Amino acid sequence: MVADEGCSDAVYQIRKVKTGDYFLFHYNIDVEELGIEKPMIDIVSITSNGALFFDVALIDEDTAMVYMDRCLYWLKKVSPEVEDGYEDVEREPDHQITDLKPPSKELRSGVFIGLRSTVPASDTDHGYGDRLVYRTIWISAHNSKVESILEAPDLFVPRRSGFWTLKVRTRKMDRFFEDYIELRPLETRGVNTKESYDERSQLKGNIKKDILFVGDDYLAIEYFESRGPEPFGQSSYRVLPLDDANSHKGILVSDIADEGMKDIFYRSAQSHLVLEGMRFNDSLRDEIREDNFTMVRRNGHWTLKGRLNFENTFEEFNIGLMPVGKLINYDELHVSWDTIKEKIPAALDAYTSPNKELLIVVTGNFIAIYSIEDGQISDKPMRKISIKKGESVIMAEWATGDYVARWEKSFNQLNPYVVNE
Repeated sequence: MVADEGCSDAVYQIRKVKTGDYFLFHYNIDVEELGIEKPMIDIVSITSNGALFFDVALIDEDTAMVYMDRCLYWLKKVSPEVEDGYEDVEREPDHQITDLKPPSKELRSGVFIGLRSTVPASDTDHGYGDRLVYRTIWISAHNSKVESILEAPDLFVPRRSGFWTLKVRTRKMDRFFEDYIELRPLETRGVNTKESYDERSQLKGNIKKDILFVGDDYLAIEYFESRGPEPFGQSSYRVLPLDDANSHKGILVSDIADEGMKDIFYRSAQSHLVLEGMRFNDSLRDEIREDNFTMVRRNGHWTLKGRLNFENTFEEFNIGLMPVGKLINYDELHVSWDTIKEKIPAALDAYTSPNKELLIVVTGNFIAIYSIEDGQISDKPMRKISIKKGESVIMAEWATGDYVARWEKSFNQLNPYVVNE
């Protein structure tokens, strides 16, 4: 419980961050104003059913901070014991805690779906030809009935620190173009947006970035670079922290692997090459870039895919590591993929809500919304949303319960339009 808010089935994740960067980027506060001298602190993220409850910044063993109602609150530890009544509220009916209500039987679900599609370049001076565009669709439901479907351009990302908009911008210098990622908080104006490219740097070729996946902490891109006026050469993958989305260096697979799985990238690459009848030797291992990986959808789940770039070609392979808990919070199918394909043969991808209320099915022409009752898919979709040819999902962030109204209220600040299909 935090103040008068509570959650059940809490899951805790911890990460170490640079103190100054964390408070400046997320809350636009100079750490000196807070009087915190530690260069690094731990952030504990509390989630429930895949949705963030609160982030707790651990300053020391007796002091912490939380952000709520657009304020930072200091917390002081007073005891290692939990007060009577919080451990078991029902054992004393006349206990002072009277505002805790039994779990509601009502079901509420909401999901932000980020979509990417290709359109012809509208500006003949643009150096890339066709370009990618992004949009976000919000779907909410109450007791297995769709309440609203809203849409806004670009990507709207729910994060632990609030809601952010994400756009791919392009700058031109002389005859070259460079994509950069613009990430801005929705509510707090004037916060450092971490566009972080050097405006004074001279471009020596074109740089193009295509977004393949967005979560609340990371995004995955396909990175293209040309030398001078030459066409783009081979592309590579990168997974980047959202807080440093324009970094030239992506994270390594070993950064997100457990201790016993540090070598998983190389082992997965070796297995692939052996199956393809190719040799994997020490010299090849030295040339492999462990940051050359991305997130892809397969049978209704996010998986990791690596790439080996050779001189004139490349090989792609599956990495035997599940990204749940590392790169994403929630990625479960409460109806099996085989059952979905049997019921909806045109299904290319699918998502289910944490409360097992909704099934979102993606086909080549539309996104269909089905209800789920006792594990059974409804005979017909409640709604269908048309999508463009080749359009794909790059983000799916779920909210349940009281979070649904909060998320929709925040999204409405973008003045989205209502999807009436």
